[in-house]
Amino acid sequence: KGKTMVKILRHMITVVAVCAPLLCLPPMAAASDLYKWVDENGTLNFSDSLANVPQKYRNQVEKRDIKEEKNLPGNQPTPALRRGGAEGKRVEASSAGKYEIPYVNAYGGGRRGAVVQVTFNDRVTVPMLLDTGATGITISQEVADRLGLLDKGESKLMQAIGGVGGSSMTVRSILRSAQLGTVRREFVPVNIMFNRLSSSFEGLFGMEFMGNYKFGLNPQKNVVELEELPSRKNLPAGRDEAWWRTNYQELNSYRDQWQEWGDFFDRKILEDSMFPDKVEKYKEYREFSESQYKAAEDLLTKLDRFAIDNYVPTYWRH
Repeated sequence: KGKTMVKILRHMITVVAVCAPLLCLPPMAAASDLYKWVDENGTLNFSDSLANVPQKYRNQVEKRDIKEEKNLPGNQPTPALRRGGAEGKRVEASSAGKYEIPYVNAYGGGRRGAVVQVTFNDRVTVPMLLDTGATGITISQEVADRLGLLDKGESKLMQAIGGVGGSSMTVRSILRSAQLGTVRREFVPVNIMFNRLSSSFEGLFGMEFMGNYKFGLNPQKNVVELEELPSRKNLPAGRDEAWWRTNYQELNSYRDQWQEWGDFFDRKILEDSMFPDKVEKYKEYREFSESQYKAAEDLLTKLDRFAIDNYVPTYWRH
């Protein structure tokens, strides 16, 4: 069943060529700078905000454009990784709110960096490359198949996402949960990529997941170190106002613009009714536009339910 849906999606990608201008919507908000410093314990730390850098380290902090920070510290490449259970441990010897998650160094798809085991929806655990230059999560088609995200009846919103190497066509979906070690997050937007990046990992794990933690890599111990940031007010489900507004604005934009494209093809069907070949193509494009409108609407409905369950202010949902 999953393979059948992939064939349909690949056909949809061909249809998208006509609607390409619509897919070039504003990208998800992402940090433009990366701050890097080494603390007194020799641990390498990263943050997208200078406010997260302790005052005593600010005189030695290194600021880089986020696009430059693709190669994380590592030793020799690891050709393949097992796909076992999630690994991670709470650092009981330290103060509460500190976590260590083992990583291995790997190279693939033109990228070299730290790879960690991540569990999605409490049942599928795969190796993921930590990507400090991304905010969201991108998974392979194989993982999406195992999670049932490409099954019939699932929302499949096509979108183009940009990167250093150009843009790629992906499917946008929502995971019930993602877990890194013992750090867990509910309701996780994800992009499904059909061109696999590497045999060493199953996708890219962006920094949005670590939004409520100070993040660092300890190359001496080969662990990711996470430390909970001081509690803040107005963070429904651990997300700030910008996260909620961005997700609502993006999905609303997709829905509204696919509606406009559907109306456009309706008009073209009437205008060119004397040309059967054109009409058939326009009907195909109209059908695709309608499927995308419904996919965006379905994702908006899921976002709404999650927002209501977490008492998100109404004025954040526009």
